[in-house]
Amino acid sequence: MDYQSTRPERTFSTGEAIRPPCSWRHCDRRGTVIGTDLLPHLETWIVAQRWFAGKGRKPQLEVIGAMPLIPVTDESEATIYLVLDRAENPLLYQVPISERRVPLPGAESALVAEVTSPDGPRYLYDGPRDPDCALAILRLITHEGEVLAVEGGGRAIGHSSVDEPIEVSSSRVLGGEQSNTSIVYETARHDGRASSPIVCKIFRTIHDGENPDVALTTALGLAGSAVAPRPVGSLLARWADTGANEGVAEGHLAFAEEFLPGAEDGWREALEAAANGQEFSVRARELGRITADMHATLAATLPSRAATPADIAVVLASMNERFDSAASAVPSL
Repeated sequence: MDYQSTRPERTFSTGEAIRPPCSWRHCDRRGTVIGTDLLPHLETWIVAQRWFAGKGRKPQLEVIGAMPLIPVTDESEATIYLVLDRAENPLLYQVPISERRVPLPGAESALVAEVTSPDGPRYLYDGPRDPDCALAILRLITHEGEVLAVEGGGRAIGHSSVDEPIEVSSSRVLGGEQSNTSIVYETARHDGRASSPIVCKIFRTIHDGENPDVALTTALGLAGSAVAPRPVGSLLARWADTGANEGVAEGHLAFAEEFLPGAEDGWREALEAAANGQEFSVRARELGRITADMHATLAATLPSRAATPADIAVVLASMNERFDSAASAVPSL
């Protein structure tokens, strides 16, 4: 797989838009309308997800955008929903949903709801766990596609860092994540040779502004860091937000990069060691060394300056706000 370091970031003013199949409330090619009928099912399903931050209270959900993905088969369709929880400390969530006429074998745990339509039942699944939806998201990134939201004038656009076409043979979702959902794709070259797997991180909580995961990991990868995977691409979105500059917010929905089989996430390693009563200081020191190398690479690659007291105050205020929110939900903290 060849990775490019000089390709410019695409903007929302370029590229030919791939228009959605129909108007608001996700009318698919067969004429099924889901729309607001999805909300009661989401309210039940979303509170059980690890990435949902509003534990212990009833969500107040509103769909503020829906971006139909380009179908990869005739068996399913998928839409990225932007769902605002207007309860205490409002948050905006990304909820990709796939829709099928017949149940997806082996995906019972990913089922969000079964709904009735004029032409029969429809099965709605958590999109990342449906291989068709997972592939549609990756293709949107690597093909540098663009999809328009069917409400609010938003859109999503893919930016690719790779030149060579990617063939996906299978996908699966990694377990154990708290705030995101990561999809691992097994890939191959056009000539049949093996290729490095790819992991695509779906950001469940989205916000206005560049996602640090995307900016920092891309900088490390394109700088040739030996401890960072190479970037594959990202998915950037725009949506209506009265609190944002000019009433429009822009932020990342997903980020794809090379997946290194056997590489362990430091948080998962620490949890496993703690659960098994294992000594972790040697591995912790190595993680610290790697982190220092990454920071040195970032300092040489990106603009940097000394932190001011105001910078430190902003970070501390954010940390205190997050703790207060967690303590409010779990008083034992």
